[in-house]
Amino acid sequence: MNLFTVLGRSAVIGALACLLMAMGAVAQAEIRFYKLTKHGGLKRQVFMRNDDKPGCHNTSGMRKVHRIAVIDFTHCSVYAEKDCKDKSVLPAYWKKKPDRKETKLTIGSRWYLNPDENIKVRAWRCVK
Repeated sequence: MNLFTVLGRSAVIGALACLLMAMGAVAQAEIRFYKLTKHGGLKRQVFMRNDDKPGCHNTSGMRKVHRIAVIDFTHCSVYAEKDCKDKSVLPAYWKKKPDRKETKLTIGSRWYLNPDENIKVRAWRCVK
């Protein structure tokens, strides 16, 4: 094996490493909502405008939510009333553990509003 072959391989490996690091650095911030189906499965709530933007956002109509995923936001909160009224903030449980109730949901995909049913959500607020 000559020096040119070794340097060529090193350059390719280095370029791939840089590309992978850059892809990880541009993760899209997003909050995702899932509802529990009548068969016990999860269905993602689609067409949630502004789910990738920080701030307070109202849902289009009332949404029934069972599970929440927070991606690349510092934290998010969900509300039973429009306009993110503090009195209507909904607690969520991490990994269905009732002793870990929070109103500021940090990054993760295992936040449950209720372990067995859907809960009505009218708004959410996320902080970047």
